[in-house]
Amino acid sequence: MTKEYLLHGNISKTGDLDIESIEAMFNIFSRYFTGIAKEKFLNDLYEKDWVLTLLDSKKAIQGFTTIKLIETEIAGKRIRAIFSGNTILEKEYWGKSDIARSWMQFMLAEKGKYPETPLYWFLICSGYKTYKMLANYTNYFYPRWDRETPADIKEIIDNLAQKRFGSDYDPASGIIKFSNTGERLRGEYSIIAPILLIDPHIEFFARSNPGHNLGHELACLAEMKKENLNQYALNIFND
Repeated sequence: MTKEYLLHGNISKTGDLDIESIEAMFNIFSRYFTGIAKEKFLNDLYEKDWVLTLLDSKKAIQGFTTIKLIETEIAGKRIRAIFSGNTILEKEYWGKSDIARSWMQFMLAEKGKYPETPLYWFLICSGYKTYKMLANYTNYFYPRWDRETPADIKEIIDNLAQKRFGSDYDPASGIIKFSNTGERLRGEYSIIAPILLIDPHIEFFARSNPGHNLGHELACLAEMKKENLNQYALNIFND
């Protein structure tokens, strides 16, 4: 049976967004993050290639994620990476949108354009819910609690993070500490309740990124191909 969602995803080029949509996105983002500067928000937005908006039945935006395509060469091999930028969803719609299905459809379509070239999901996480997306949808992602990050994957993470964030990225810890912004999740959304630490993924995130409540980001990577989607993701994808 096909699952019914309250929000449905729509992907468009950032240059095609109208003023009303941008204002709606900024207002939503501001409700969940503090230290927001509108100029920086707009600069970040227009630097991206696409935006996935989550629309309700009246076509009003209730969430979004911005998307940047990175094409580069590492250790003599061409790779492509999709960088997830600002991402937020109104709380009342958590678990009630098709963001995962829309995201995976987009990623697999990008993979299909160049099947022989590795495509990675480059994700930075200041919140445990964002980090858990990797565990929720993919078989293998890094860094993770139960295995060391392979050297070749670590090289890709370091390369992508250093090119994008420069000296704000620390390769030893895998953490990005932004020097040009005070953006961070508002307190109630950045707190990790002790009971959640029973989950080894959340415990690992909290231990690896102790400054998450200060807006520090953990750099993460997962290869995007159908073979790396777990059964839960495949079930969503086929809904």
